This record gives sequence, C-alpha cells and structure tokens, in this order.
Amino acid sequence: MADTTHESLMESTSTAAEQLAQIPPAQRILLLPHCLRDSKKCQATYGPDGLECKACKPTCPINRLRRAAEEAGYGGVCVAPGGSLAVEYVRKHRPRAIVAVACQKELEMGLEEVTKLGQDLGWDAPVAMVIPLLKDGCVDTQVDVEKALETIRLGVPRPAPRYVLALDQVSATDRALAGGKAANLGELRHAGLPVPPGFVISTAGYRTFVQANGLAELIASVPADEIAALFAAAEIPADLAEEITVAYRELSATAGSDDGLAVAVRSSATAEDQADASFAGQQDTMLDVRGEAALLQAVKRCWASLWSARAMAYRQQREQDEKEQPDPAMAVLVQQMVPAITAGVIFTANPVTGDRGQVIIEATPGLGEALVSGQITPHRYVVTKEDSRLVDQETGQPLLSAEQIRRLTEVALRIESHFDGPQDIEWAWADDGLHVLQARPITTLPSPSADAILWSRVWGDEYWADVVSPLFYSIFGQILSKNMLAEALEVTGLSDIGGRPLLRLYRGHVYFNAGILRDLFEHVPPFMRTDALLSALPPEDAAMVRVAPFRLLRRLLVEVRLCLLDRDGLIFRNYRRLEEYVPQLLARLEELDRFDLSHASNEDLLAYFGQIERLGVKHLRLIRWGLVLHNMSLYQLLRYVLRRWCGDDGTLLAKLLTGLPGSKTIETNKALWNLSRAALSNPVVAEIFRQTDPQEILGRLAGSAEGRRFLLQFTRFITDYGHRSITRDISSPAWEDDPTMVVSLLKGYITSGVEVDPYTLEAHQVREREEATRQVLAMLNGPRRAFFRLLLSYTHRYMVFRENQRFYLDMIFLRWRRVFLEIGRRFLERGLVTTIEDVFYLRLDEIVQVIRQGWDDASVPDLVAARKEEYAAYGATLPPTFLRGEIGFEGTSFLPAGAFLRGVGVSPGRITAPARVISSLAQSYQLQRGEILVTVNTDPAWTPLFISAGGVVLETGGMLSHGAIVSREYGIPAVTGVRDATRHLRDGQIITVDGNRGIVSLSS
Repeated sequence: MADTTHESLMESTSTAAEQLAQIPPAQRILLLPHCLRDSKKCQATYGPDGLECKACKPTCPINRLRRAAEEAGYGGVCVAPGGSLAVEYVRKHRPRAIVAVACQKELEMGLEEVTKLGQDLGWDAPVAMVIPLLKDGCVDTQVDVEKALETIRLGVPRPAPRYVLALDQVSATDRALAGGKAANLGELRHAGLPVPPGFVISTAGYRTFVQANGLAELIASVPADEIAALFAAAEIPADLAEEITVAYRELSATAGSDDGLAVAVRSSATAEDQADASFAGQQDTMLDVRGEAALLQAVKRCWASLWSARAMAYRQQREQDEKEQPDPAMAVLVQQMVPAITAGVIFTANPVTGDRGQVIIEATPGLGEALVSGQITPHRYVVTKEDSRLVDQETGQPLLSAEQIRRLTEVALRIESHFDGPQDIEWAWADDGLHVLQARPITTLPSPSADAILWSRVWGDEYWADVVSPLFYSIFGQILSKNMLAEALEVTGLSDIGGRPLLRLYRGHVYFNAGILRDLFEHVPPFMRTDALLSALPPEDAAMVRVAPFRLLRRLLVEVRLCLLDRDGLIFRNYRRLEEYVPQLLARLEELDRFDLSHASNEDLLAYFGQIERLGVKHLRLIRWGLVLHNMSLYQLLRYVLRRWCGDDGTLLAKLLTGLPGSKTIETNKALWNLSRAALSNPVVAEIFRQTDPQEILGRLAGSAEGRRFLLQFTRFITDYGHRSITRDISSPAWEDDPTMVVSLLKGYITSGVEVDPYTLEAHQVREREEATRQVLAMLNGPRRAFFRLLLSYTHRYMVFRENQRFYLDMIFLRWRRVFLEIGRRFLERGLVTTIEDVFYLRLDEIVQVIRQGWDDASVPDLVAARKEEYAAYGATLPPTFLRGEIGFEGTSFLPAGAFLRGVGVSPGRITAPARVISSLAQSYQLQRGEILVTVNTDPAWTPLFISAGGVVLETGGMLSHGAIVSREYGIPAVTGVRDATRHLRDGQIITVDGNRGIVSLSS
C-alpha cells in the first residue's frame, strides 16, 4: 500500500471501503471532532489522547460512535477539536486505516500532514474513510450516525447471537435488543447510579420462543384473553432455557444466595419507556420470584403480556399498530429483589402543572407496587430543583427523612440530566440505601404557556402582608386596579402598559402582575433599579430589566402630563394636599358617624357604604402619587446619592431617616407609652397587669375604683386610636373591636422592664439624624450640598406621608368594617351564616345579590363554610413567591443554606440575641427587652414592640414595608423576606441578624 495516496482514496470511496474491510479493527483508529451534540455543554476533558468523552448523554453521537469503535475492537479513538491533536495521535499509533468524522477542509489538511509524516518516517500512508458532517458549526454539528456506524463496522465480524446479556452489557442504544426498560437501566448502571444487578433476556430470545412454538399465527387468530394460556403451555427451547438458568445461578452466586435468589421479573418491550409512549403498567411485573422453574414461568408471563388486551389497546391508541410496528418484541429484565423499607416514584417535573422547577416524590412503606398500581395513597413531597428545598407535603404518614429527600432529589436530577429530559423514576430504599428500579420519560407533561401571566407576591407582601378576605379584596382590589393603576396610567400617558389585570388572589394572598411592574420599572433610571426594587421580579426578569434602556423621553412626558392633568400629584404639592385634606376627612367621618346603622334599612346600609367607599377612592386618588411614585423614587435616589457621593453602606441612610417629626405611628406609640406609665403609677392597676392574663385584665380593672379610673384613660385612647388594626383587611378586628390587643401591648411595656421610653429614644434618634446630616454636608460642597438638602427634606416628608396616609385610611376601613358587621348580624338572624364575621367570606357582589335579589338560603352557608375551610389552610403556609399562569416557583432561596436563613436586609446593623417568635399581637407581651422579634409581618399596630426589640426578622415585606421603615426609624437591624422564619426559628434560640447582608445566622 506504499503507493496509495490520500488523494486517490478521497476520489474513490468504494475503493477505500474495500481496503478498510480487509484491515483488522485492531489496526484502525477512529478520529472524532469535538462533541457532535453541543460543544458548550460537552463534559469532555483533555487527556493524553485528546479529549476524553465523559458520555454525558446516551444519545450524544460522539458517545455512540466511540462505543461502537471500542466494541468493534478498534486500536484507538481520538476525540480532537483540531487537526494538530489528530496528527499527533496518528504519529503515536501509526494505524493502517483511519475512519474520520470531519468537515472536508479539516480532513484534507490533516491527511496532508499524515502523508508528509509517513514520507518523513518511511511509513505507508493509511487507508482513510471520510464521514463528512451534515452540518458544521462550533456549537451544533451533525452527522449521519447510522452511516457512520456502518462504516466503523466494515469488515468486523458480527458476534454470534446471544439470548441473555448481563445488565451491565446493555445501554440506551440497545433498545431493539434489550427493550426500553432494560436499556435505560443498563445506561444508568454505566453512569454509576444505584441500579440493582441483573440480566436481560433479549428480544432474540422472545422471537426464538415464539417461532419454536408457532405462536405468531395463533396470536393473530385467537382472542387476546386466550394468549396468556398459549404462552404458559408452550415450551422454552432448551438452549434458551439453559442460558436463562445459568444467568440466574450466576446472579444468585454473586448475591451469596444458595437456595434461589429472590428476583423481580419485569417486562422490557421495545416500544416502552420512550419519550412519547411509556406503556406504564401495560405489561407484567412479577416480584419475589424464587427458583429456576418459577423464573421460567414468570418469563413466559412477561412475554405473553405483550399481547394482553390492555397492551394492544394502548399500542392502537398510540398509533403503534401492526402497520407501524409489524414485529413488536419483548425483552425480559431479571433483577435482584430489593428488600424495600420504603419505595415509590419520583417525577422530575410536576406532572399535573408542568412545572419544570419542581421534583415530586411519592413514598409508601414496603414495596412500591401498590403505589404504582394506584392501590394506596402515598405520602407526597414537593421539592424545588433550584435548592432541593421541601416546599409542600401531602396526605399520608411521613416516611422520609430530610437526608433521604435530599438524596432522592440528587439522584433524580442526575437521571434527568443524563437522559436530557423530565423523568418518571421508580425507586426503593433498603437497609443498604437507595436503589433505582426504573426510569422513563414523562410522556404527558403539560407545556407551561409562554404567554402565561407572571405574578409576583413581593409587592403583595408590601401592601397586604397576610391572607386577604374575599370581601375586602372584592372592594379594595377593584379600587387599586381602577383608581391606583388604570387612572394613573391614563394621566401619565402610559395606558399601553395597562389593559391587563393588576391583581389576582391566589391561596388567599394578593399577587401583582409582574409584567406591569416590569414595564413600569423601565421608566425608572438604571441607577435606581436596585436589588430591593427588582426583588418584585424573578431573577431572570430582574436581570433583563436591570439592563433595559431607560425610557427617558417617556418619563419626561409623565412629569409633563402630571403637571397638566393632576397638579395635586406633583412632588412639590402632594404631601401638602394630604395635610390640607385631613381636616376635611375627619369632619366628613364625624358627620357620617351620626348615621344609625342598627336601624337603617338594608338599602340604606348599602347607600351608606357607597359614601364611605367613595371616601376611600378619594383618599387613594390623592395619595397614589406620593405613596408609589414620590416615596419610592426619593428613597432610591437618596440611597444612590449617599452611596455615590459618600461611600455609604446603608448606615448613614438609616440614620438620616430616623426620628422624623409628625409621624402618626410614633404619636400612637407615645400615647400608648403614656397609658402604660399611668398604669404603673397606680400600684393596684400595675399589679393587675403583672399578675393577670391579657384576656382577663379589663374585667379585673372594672372591679376596683383605681381600675375604673384607669379604664377612663384607656377608653380615651381607644377613641383616638381604636381604628388601628393588625392588618389592613377589614375582616381583622380593630383595636376598638378587640381592646385586648392594646392590653397585651400595655402588659408588655409594664412587665418587660423597658428602660428607654419613646421620648428618650426619639431624642436620641433626632440627635443621630442631625449628626448624620452634618456628616454628609461636610462631605459635600456647592450644588451637591444644596441638592442633598432638598432631596433629604422631601424624602423626610414622603416617609412621614407614607405612614400618615395609612393612619387615616384605617379610619375609613373601620367604617367599612362597621357596615358589614351590621350586615353580618342580619345575615346571622336569617341563618345565612354561623357567626357575624362570616360575612367577610362573601364578595361584595354576592352580598348585594343576597340583599337585593335574594339567594338560596341553603347555598350561602355551604359557600361560606367551604371558603372558611380554604382560608384556614391558606393561613397556615405562604404560597409561592411567583406564579407563571398556575405554576408556582421561588425566585430566591430563603431557606437555610448551611447555617443561614436569607432574606432582604432592610435596616443596617448586626445583633446577636435570643429569638422571640410571635404569631399574633396578643402574644406581644412575651417579647423581652433586646430579644429579636420574629414574625410573619408587622403593621402599625405592632410598632410599640420595636421599642423593646433588639432586631427584627420578618417572613414577608421589602425595603418599604412597614416593618422595614419602623426598624430604620428605631435604628434596629432587620431582615425581611425570610421565608418560613417562624417555622425554622424557635423561642430562646440565639441568632444573629445582619441587616446589611440580609442574613440571619443560626447558632448550634
């Protein structure tokens, strides 16, 4: 072959093929390019012979071709992204033949080098067979794999047919031989996953059995229910039976069993466990089979199940009839039985919702067959893929530990990655750990709609940090959607952003349309698009908004239109308009309070509510600019200026916004403090507070002259501040409805030994603010100093604006509540509800219908009872932070990562102290001086607790939530958005709150 040149070989492919067939495989090498699937994801690493393929995907062409060459006995395989490595490989091996998968240009260059090399070394140029690429690119290269396999195997003797293969001998490319189930499990064993050992009776064995017994003609002529009997009566050919029994004896010996190993005998048809057809449960599985005779009978049962009525019906339903699949065949998988303590299935995507971000684990005691067949209800675990966090559990006795859940999730995700798609996995857990019994694609996974609305609970937590009643949502949600958004967008010329629903109620919680938020954020200057602001969006959406162009012209147009169409909304006027409006509001409320609700007709009650509702609309129209636009913009701008001009890490910002005069929340706190001092000044009253539970204190006070005198002061406080409530929802009792909430706060002040009163604290905060102001001014000069003064002044005004508007809005909400409590009383008399408060479980339109048009009296109680049950469940756990359509997911992990809980740092500082977990304001007296307050969320009614707290941890909220503002006001470290904090932290546990980094550290 010395006179053979690569040019002549290239010109005559048939000649090269003939010569290649004459050269032994051991004297051939295979040259492959970089990963033919996706070079960016290829897991190959450099080794002495080029890139070493890690077989990252069983369907990867490079993996299939490499394996085929190794099985054929090739002298070597080189995976090289360029010609130089291939040349060096050829120099080292000096093959007689080269099979190369390459683009034509690369091949010609390489063979020129090889020819030159051969001439220099006196070595004959090799035979070269070229398999050209169908598509050539650095990311997506394609080749005709079947043609390549045919070329690689030229002249290679075919191995003698065998009926039985060890499970380790089959892989994903052997479906036709081993069936879908066994092929997948063999592939997983190659990948190092915990699959029990076993062997496969190939489809050749099935066909030999059918042919030897003349069953093919009988299958076509008898009813399906008679085929099993035909297979059971037929004889397995002796050589096939011998291979099966020998394999069984070897498996038993390996397992150390002398008296017949217990095995599982499972069907593995060629058409099952595919991406578009699983055949789940359509063919038979026999468990705990022992002995050679029982094994042979079980094998025949598996073969027969290929022709069961249900399997044939499934094939027809999947359009896999005789025309498409003229010769369906069945392999049989025999595996060592796993003595399962627990077993079940895993879905690496939610098969109901289509959520690819979740792993669903179902578990049952013992063998999992009853679960797979649907005979029992499993315990169900929902785990997030992102951080392997358990987010939900359903029905049944908990069976798995946290470590088992972690391990199952880890293995499931490895399998999903290996097969490059969502998987349905059967598993068993024995004393020796986890075993994978089956893996197949999820064939019925719904596709999440790309057009599904993206919803965010982050701003819902800012505004409504609790479960929201159907009644309040039906009223206030409409006002927010229409008057806060639609009207505002029309005024500002941004109506194109609207036209979509602003809010939705999901599991009792309010979600904002994140698409609307995303569009609005593009009108915010880039330097103000902080993590805190963009936390309302999932990370990928936040990342896009962060780099989105700033719509400067449209933002300027917003300001111009505001000047022309709603001058009261201008930043220089809006805060003053609230101050001017308050006396008018108080006078109107005093006038409306003269209306006697108890003697009004139903229609008069609805008309009265209409007047109060219009007050709420007027209030929100007035404050919508200051609350959303000005307050947020000023805060973010001040934060940016301090960081840019002063290098502030948030410490100066917090001090500059503390001790602000005119806050109605602070005023309420001082009044409550004064009331507690009045109680302490009277020994009888003080002793009652110290020794009595909050629910009984008012009754004890009424029993003494000193107590009654104190009750007069208490009543005056309730008159002035009784409209405050623990949430903004009108279904929640206000202080005037449940004075024991105030009593609990007083008891906390009286018994906690608080040394710092709000007056002293305020004076200290004022000094800190003034000193911080002087410090910043000293760093600035000229225009910057003037701008800072103006910016700080307006930021102060709108921080107070935010707190005070809520104080007066609560007054309006209290009147709403009074109207519906009266309606609830009347519904109770009619037997429509079981308690007066049940009225809050009806929507406004439903209440109006009952009053004006009547309603089936029997259906209202059922509706209310069903909603009460739902809402009880809704209040137990927080729903997902984000929804895309109906699919929930988390944008950020808030659960422990090592020894941390993560959230959003909203008030700087760091403190280590005992935690105090408080679920309601009635427990407020339990908070001791310096402890860290841990709760779901706070409202203005919780403000007095901040005097005693050393730090704050909240499950919900962000930078401008009430808890964040008051924490900064009082100068205590705070972290919000710490999901499930009240569940993970316990009373007395020493924790560290880092308000700068947004981290809560747990002690051991």
